[in-house]
Amino acid sequence: MMPPGETQFPRPMPAVWIAVAAVISLLTFAALSMIISPPGLKGEQLALHRALGDAEGDSLFSKASQDRGAYSEAVRKLESVTLRDPAAIGTRERALIVLRHLADPQNPVDFSALTNRLDDHGDALTPGATNNDDIAKVNAALRTIYSGNDLSEQKIAEIAKTLGELEARWPLDVAIEQAGDHVDAPKISTDTTLLVGTVMLGLAAFSITFLIFLAVSAGERRVPLIGTPATGDNLGIRFLWFLIVFSIGGAAVSRVFPNPAVGSAAAIAVIIVITMLIVSAPIKGASFTIKDIGIRFDRIGGDILYGLGGFLANFLPMLILIIFGQHFLRWIPSGGHPIQTEILAGPNLPLMILTAGPLTAIMEEFAFRGLLFQGLALRFRPWPAIILSSLAFAMIHPQGGALWPVLAWIGGMGAYLTYRRQSLIPAIVMHACHNTAIILVVVYLPKIIE
Repeated sequence: MMPPGETQFPRPMPAVWIAVAAVISLLTFAALSMIISPPGLKGEQLALHRALGDAEGDSLFSKASQDRGAYSEAVRKLESVTLRDPAAIGTRERALIVLRHLADPQNPVDFSALTNRLDDHGDALTPGATNNDDIAKVNAALRTIYSGNDLSEQKIAEIAKTLGELEARWPLDVAIEQAGDHVDAPKISTDTTLLVGTVMLGLAAFSITFLIFLAVSAGERRVPLIGTPATGDNLGIRFLWFLIVFSIGGAAVSRVFPNPAVGSAAAIAVIIVITMLIVSAPIKGASFTIKDIGIRFDRIGGDILYGLGGFLANFLPMLILIIFGQHFLRWIPSGGHPIQTEILAGPNLPLMILTAGPLTAIMEEFAFRGLLFQGLALRFRPWPAIILSSLAFAMIHPQGGALWPVLAWIGGMGAYLTYRRQSLIPAIVMHACHNTAIILVVVYLPKIIE
């Protein structure tokens, strides 16, 4: 029996999926354009922005591998950029102070080329800077970090907060890590190093084992919502409404709050509520509940275990795909996530974890696995739906092309868990654990690997 409002199988691909593809393409283009040419940057500052992005990609694995050659190469690339404007020269010098110290910590730091100038072309290192005083604060922070004097944790926190408010980007975040090196802290013992290595090997073994289990284990495989291709088209219409709300409403809500972290949390919470309303709204004679699209609790224990298993199983594929993306997809513009600014600021860590962990996971799983994946699965069958929805999920993220493969993997794992368990709970658990772990690694790993 067909659900209400469904009378036939529309054989041509309905216009809704053409519209979804067009909006996804538009959002992807907008995200890549923001990476290439951020608002407010012009002229030589824009050239510096692009050179910094290129150097950051080259230096990604340098800290973990203790290879300082990439930092020397980053210095060379920045020095090769032709600059005439004093403000742009000062911007480059701030980056070079950090990178030269990373390349050779024994060389004395030279502050003589620093200037406190900001012109109307913006600042590639601190996009949030609005006047000369802001630039002076950044220069003062660098002098404090590299003066050779001992720094207290309170002073480091103050510097991090200042740079965070100015939206400081790489390599200034590395300067904060170097400031932390001045604080006495226990070094990691050989036993701890062996323990970390053992844990990583264990995670790699678990990744392989769990992925095999998912592939060969018995059990029904279908999307949570039962329906016809027209049901899928109906979900596609709702996904389009989500994209509109996400693109316009999120920014509008976040601007209401002066604190960026509070604004982000409020925006995502509002989008979640609106997405629930979109799911239940009567469209073309049909409406759904959140239970229909997969928020079910009858097998909550097993669903949570599958979510945790998916999170741990992502370790090895993600590591491989990150390396692949950095080496083979560098031709696609890549950048950082906006939440990096809040990470640098530090004090909002609990709110950041709540926002990027559970709240973002619920929002994105509702939309991408609850609406898009299931809509495509009912229209085109499950495996094309897993692939297409995962690519869409990756491409609208602001990090850019180098991380598309790993983001698509995360989206694909979420879709397959939904398909395997007929529930969104495993995907939400996996996604929340993943995002939370990334924040904790970014914040705490630099403090323990020295």
